[in-house]
Amino acid sequence: MAVKDSAVLALKDFKELAGTSTEDGEEISLNEVLERSRKHCVPFPVQTARLHHLLNMNSSYRQLRAANGQEFTESVAQSYINSAYPIIHEDLLPLLLAFLNYKKKSTQRIERTFYKDKTVFYLINRLIKNRPIAFLTMNDSYLLSNGRTGQGGFVSIGKDNDKSDWNSFHDLTLEELMSYDEMKLAALLGVSSHSPFINKGERQNAGTPGKGDHELDGVIIGQVGARFEMFGRMDWQDCVVYEKQNTEKNGYGKEGKGLQSDILKAWAKLWGLEYLPTFTEVNGTTSDDYKKHKYQTNTYFNNKIYKARIQIMAEVLLIEASSRSKQTQKKAYIHVVGLGLGVWQTDHSQPKLFIDAWANAIDNMPPTVTDNISHIDFSWIPQNKIKSVQSGGKYPNTDIVVVFSKRNLHDKVPKDCLLVCNYAWDSNSSPGNEYWLGSLTASGDPAAACSSSIAELHNHRINRRVDAAHLRIATRLHGVVTVPQYLQLQHQ
Repeated sequence: MAVKDSAVLALKDFKELAGTSTEDGEEISLNEVLERSRKHCVPFPVQTARLHHLLNMNSSYRQLRAANGQEFTESVAQSYINSAYPIIHEDLLPLLLAFLNYKKKSTQRIERTFYKDKTVFYLINRLIKNRPIAFLTMNDSYLLSNGRTGQGGFVSIGKDNDKSDWNSFHDLTLEELMSYDEMKLAALLGVSSHSPFINKGERQNAGTPGKGDHELDGVIIGQVGARFEMFGRMDWQDCVVYEKQNTEKNGYGKEGKGLQSDILKAWAKLWGLEYLPTFTEVNGTTSDDYKKHKYQTNTYFNNKIYKARIQIMAEVLLIEASSRSKQTQKKAYIHVVGLGLGVWQTDHSQPKLFIDAWANAIDNMPPTVTDNISHIDFSWIPQNKIKSVQSGGKYPNTDIVVVFSKRNLHDKVPKDCLLVCNYAWDSNSSPGNEYWLGSLTASGDPAAACSSSIAELHNHRINRRVDAAHLRIATRLHGVVTVPQYLQLQHQ
């Protein structure tokens, strides 16, 4: 994992974040969220998981709650709203600073000018907020907040030609939207909250109210898998070693020089490496860290970096689940979805590497984290063991029961457990993504938006808790902390 230089982060670098109280600040009111939801820029395609509908005295969900001795009141709904926050791994902090410095020196005039006086606080809010409503497919199909739809053009954002007639017409500018470099960074940010669950959360649920044979609430976290849809972009840059990409001229290798080499080495540090390799270094290797790509010639898949990428997501989920479960005095039942193992997958070995990365993450956790977790359930991931542990067995040196299943997102868990589930989000969309296009069963993202209230609770346009001012940092030793708490810990 990452080279441990986060301890030397200077307070001044995070002064805006550190100066914002994220513990006892203003509570967001239910009425505000209901009003902002009512005025949302794009219509909701289905109403059944919206808070105003759930609060209706005649809603089937409210009746299910009452029958189970769990009244769904306005105060409960407001507690869900104020439980939301963006969350990142502690190892990401040095990369945020390196990224800012990289953009301030960019070879692109537009980026240099734009980022000249920008701060970490501003950058994090860009990663949260400067997104289309929907963004999907290898063609970069999109729906903007002004209702405009289209395809492509995102690779030009931030480039000195992004004021071309094509992009000006389509409003794809750096002022409004993230560049592809920023999307890669945004993929490491998640949003978490407690939420009501209106059905089992199966892929085809389409917002149909359930009969009560599911968890009525729990914690849900939006996380992003490795995306390989766009050749040479995002995770392709780190996880794939390609003859024309991985050259010293492009900044790869130990001897790489210049601005591009600096940012690639900053990414390498996140993965626990000194630098990203050149193709010449890897070609012909027998190391288990690499394997020839099955479908691309002169291309290798970097197993080590891919596992490090997944491990970061796994560690955030483990630490967040532990923290949330402690608050409820229950143990966490973690439902894990195969982030990036659908249409984004590029190599058939990824499911096994995904599970191996989870093993590394669990091994990296102290008992203060693992002791609060009862189960880790790998759902619809085509593997049957982690290390040598089969489904139903206990993970070594813990009391965590490992399960490989085909369970639905919100299926029942043991009574003494808190369901903590993640769903596959996108780094460049609102929560739900295809949901906003009316494609309710297209993927796990809209399925989660149909079965929970993430379309409101995790939506920065509706819930002001989804903001850099409320950022949480997942740490291995201290759990989930605010930025001021983290900086104080670094100076002890």
